Amino acid sequence: SGLLLSVFRPPVAPPFTKPISAIPVEVPPECRPASSFYIGIQDDNVFLYNSGMTREEGLATAKRLLGADLLRMNIIYGAWVADGPQPYLEAARAAVAQGFIVQANLVGTPSFWPQFSQTLSYQQMEPTMMKAWSQEVVGTMGSLVNRYSVWNQPNWADFGEDVTPGDYASLFMGAYEGIKAANPGAGVIADELAPWDEDEWLEAAKSLPATADSIHPYDQTDLTAHFVSVAGRELDETEYGNPASDPNQAAEDAQGLEDAKCGEASMLIFYQLVRVTTPDVWDTGIVE
Repeated sequence: SGLLLSVFRPPVAPPFTKPISAIPVEVPPECRPASSFYIGIQDDNVFLYNSGMTREEGLATAKRLLGADLLRMNIIYGAWVADGPQPYLEAARAAVAQGFIVQANLVGTPSFWPQFSQTLSYQQMEPTMMKAWSQEVVGTMGSLVNRYSVWNQPNWADFGEDVTPGDYASLFMGAYEGIKAANPGAGVIADELAPWDEDEWLEAAKSLPATADSIHPYDQTDLTAHFVSVAGRELDETEYGNPASDPNQAAEDAQGLEDAKCGEASMLIFYQLVRVTTPDVWDTGIVE
């Protein structure tokens, strides 16, 4: 894929100024939209820490440019231990006040955050600990959040070192029990897969009592219908975006959204709102 090579180059695409819905797209020959479809946004710098713009400005911008009605945020174990629940509570309250649904991703400390607690981390994916922490988080967030994903990209070493689908299944069940103990009506989402080996992981997840499966279809939204077929149930596409270094970013983002809708995904979540100024950092942001 050209994505991984181009995403770290400086931005050349103009920032978004008009709604993505106004950008022409090609409708796939077979289009089977799901009965409901959400457009999401994730930018933890903005929505958790008011960096780049305030969370209120970010929500309004995402609604205006993307038609967003869902906010995704990563609740990372090490940051929760260090900072407490306040950033997550404030982000969720602001989103709900603007009519957004909130979906939270419960994930251990990744390899690139060595400064935070490693008790639950990419190397320590312990189901009993995951159950206890999940119950704590869900009990704290209360009615603000009713959809939770379990972990992030367990098929990538930065989030899960040498993890098999079987290992993940045990972790998922720990989280599932903790989530349901605190909020019996909450949806629990499996996988959150990085864009490789999806078929293997989706097949393995069929035994899990998940509300939906989730993938990150960077460069792969044209395969949405295939992944829905493999999963055999609701499929959330929970991280997506084309690099700001791509001059055709807006057109490709718009086409990806159309592909996701036509492929029967339940949602497409755009990852990053505000562009990143730090050199050599992942950047799929759409405004400056």
